Amino acid sequence: MSDETKPADERVAPFDSLPSGIDIARYFWHETERSNPGCDGIDLYRDGSDYCYLWVEAMVDLDYYEAYLLDVRTHTNVPPGEIGETRDFLFIFAGTQDRFDVEWHEHPIAFSAPAEEHRDRFRAGMLWLTDRIEKALEDIDSDDRQRSFRSGASDD
Repeated sequence: MSDETKPADERVAPFDSLPSGIDIARYFWHETERSNPGCDGIDLYRDGSDYCYLWVEAMVDLDYYEAYLLDVRTHTNVPPGEIGETRDFLFIFAGTQDRFDVEWHEHPIAFSAPAEEHRDRFRAGMLWLTDRIEKALEDIDSDDRQRSFRSGASDD
């Protein structure tokens, strides 16, 4: 049984400290079975009551590229009155030509926020995912045009 499909209390978190966005992305891309439905609820870090884990919120297959929107949930011990448990989106765009883009949405929300705020966050996250994919594809088109120009090829 892979670690991803074990019950949560039997899983071993791969990080011994709170991971960065790029560390989460690399682990997700290289160490998980991304197409496996068990890819949700992946423990990344646990230390007492502190933790970090991810859920796959959305995946877009673009033939030579894949885009993922990960919902990263983190809890850290903080002074009373501060938000200790948050959710934020992490975007990953990877594929051919060694393409590997990673970006935080940087709009965390308290896990305890009202349902309407979570729905607004989801809608904003889906729009942001679409914008990030469009930007990545535009960058690829621009890179291809620059390579073509440098090699002397024309669009004619």
